[in-house]
Amino acid sequence: MSSLRLGRKGLLSRGRTSKYGESPQAHARAAHDGGLGAVEVELAPVSVADGTSDLDNCTSVIRFLSVRYADLLDSQALEFVRTFERPPQPARALLVRMMMRKRILFRARQLVYEEIGDATVAARALVDRGWIDANPPLTVDELFQVLTLKELRSCLPVPAYALRGCKAAMLERSRRWLPEVRVFAGWCRGSSETVYRLTLSIDRSESSWRSTAGQSAPLSRILSFA
Repeated sequence: MSSLRLGRKGLLSRGRTSKYGESPQAHARAAHDGGLGAVEVELAPVSVADGTSDLDNCTSVIRFLSVRYADLLDSQALEFVRTFERPPQPARALLVRMMMRKRILFRARQLVYEEIGDATVAARALVDRGWIDANPPLTVDELFQVLTLKELRSCLPVPAYALRGCKAAMLERSRRWLPEVRVFAGWCRGSSETVYRLTLSIDRSESSWRSTAGQSAPLSRILSFA
């Protein structure tokens, strides 16, 4: 297994190059974890002043990896870095937006970004590549992550008493009645909304790696290809 470790850090100041001779937006170093290939990447913070975006940063890093560290990646990770730029720009921007969030489930109506446009259109290329799932099976716990309290009370097929109280109490009672897994349309019958699952495996542990300065990298992301 190999992994790509992505994080957003301010270690590289504007106009300064890294020790690898790359721009401050793309800084990478090779590492080995127990004999398995890994690449750690730090992304400079987004700045309105220099017009840098998360997509620009990520694209710079992936180009760097595909040239400099391809030999550290297994076939799945290598396929990802080599094909990342093939989908249309809105699709890539959507993927990066998802990767930088703490969750992996997204309602289509919440994916409203100027650089993406219609998220349902942008998502098609990501679905085709298997990077996101447009019809994922959801447990009742996952359903509670994406629906509001009002929405849950209108769609959950449980006795009325189970819908009383706060969301945590409702979830505890609903688990007893709804142990099965269903797609979103199976939970919310009549709804035409899409819920996406990011299928790239992401380890969001802030202690998963440390920066070259010896400080933990907040918002670190690890994309694993197992």
